[in-house]
Amino acid sequence: MSSKEVILIIEDQLSIAMLLNAKLVEVCDYPILLLKSLAEVEEVLASEFVPIIALCDLTLPDAPHGETVKVLRKHKVTTIVLTGRYDNATRERMLNEMVADYVIKNGPAAIQYVVSTVLKLIQNSQRTVWILSPLIHNTQKLIGMLRVQRYKIKVFETYALVKEMLLTELPDLLVLESIEQLKEMPPLNFVEQVRGQYSANELPILACEPSENIFFAIHLMKYGVNDFFNANFTAEELYVRVHQNILQSESYRKIQAISQTDSLTGLHNRRYFFDQGGVQLNSYLQMGASKFLLMCDIDHFKKVNDTYGHQVGDNAIVFVAQLIKEVFNDCLVARFGGEEYCVFGGLTQEDVQLRAETLREKVEQESKSHTSVAFTLSLGVAFEFETLDAGVGFADHALYASKSNGRNLVSVYSNE
Repeated sequence: MSSKEVILIIEDQLSIAMLLNAKLVEVCDYPILLLKSLAEVEEVLASEFVPIIALCDLTLPDAPHGETVKVLRKHKVTTIVLTGRYDNATRERMLNEMVADYVIKNGPAAIQYVVSTVLKLIQNSQRTVWILSPLIHNTQKLIGMLRVQRYKIKVFETYALVKEMLLTELPDLLVLESIEQLKEMPPLNFVEQVRGQYSANELPILACEPSENIFFAIHLMKYGVNDFFNANFTAEELYVRVHQNILQSESYRKIQAISQTDSLTGLHNRRYFFDQGGVQLNSYLQMGASKFLLMCDIDHFKKVNDTYGHQVGDNAIVFVAQLIKEVFNDCLVARFGGEEYCVFGGLTQEDVQLRAETLREKVEQESKSHTSVAFTLSLGVAFEFETLDAGVGFADHALYASKSNGRNLVSVYSNE
């Protein structure tokens, strides 16, 4: 966020302006400027401030016919129009001005809707929409409307370009426009290939087709497209469908993250470790690459808990988790439960042993200053295993050896 970026509330009714300001301040970090005339708006636009979103009353004392909206849109300020009246003529005029939304000022629900819309527009600046279309010159309407909503846009003309980009990036939404005209491959094959990489929850896909192609659009949905809209879409239809599909995907990812993450440390949990680790291990075995599995836990942790309390115990668990993530930043790290952690990756034996010793030393030397209590860490490492379960078992056996030999040690499993 730039220090000069601001949100404008342009409203000559002070009570409404103050209410909007109070609600936005609760949920928004951007500075807010309260203005009550077109003249004040023009002063701000000529200043160092950079308005990113404006809430604008349609009728102001010096701009009774919506002139302020025209000025804001001329300066490419995303605008939500506030109006005390509603009719089809006003609606059409506002949509032609490419405003982000228009809201009737008819009560508390309207105020809450405005606040939620502002938050959505702020978040949209971090959301990316990809458009695949063989007819770029016909896509300008779609691009323009999405930019009004502050989405970041990328446009592609071929399946190959989308597939190549998906190897390194993942958009929040993929829109397929008139793809039946693409001749690289059958559209259904492309959708199948994308769905082979990403589920409908991970990457929502919308199809945009003319009325005569409605059965084709329905067929696309059977192969994995989430939703479709008519090529003669209205702004409201587009905005609702795009936002709902992105929101559903984000909700899924949040739930998925919760199910895969340890709530105390932020590390992956045991279930995710075995799911993801199994995939990685198969890859390492196929390539003949180096691999390792490390188990570690805090020495005498029960004594720490019993002597200093559970809060200090939690602090110790979080501190060790952060150190493991720091030292093994390119590996799969999980909390297995209690004070026990597991690390899996594709490092050489020399590198693993060096990092394990570094981790042990850091815990020994820094635990007191970070948690108010000194403690140590025991570690066990395994290098030779064919399954993840075997690796965990071997590393746990080496960890037991470290405990048996006095703790605060790194031991390597050997089947001899």
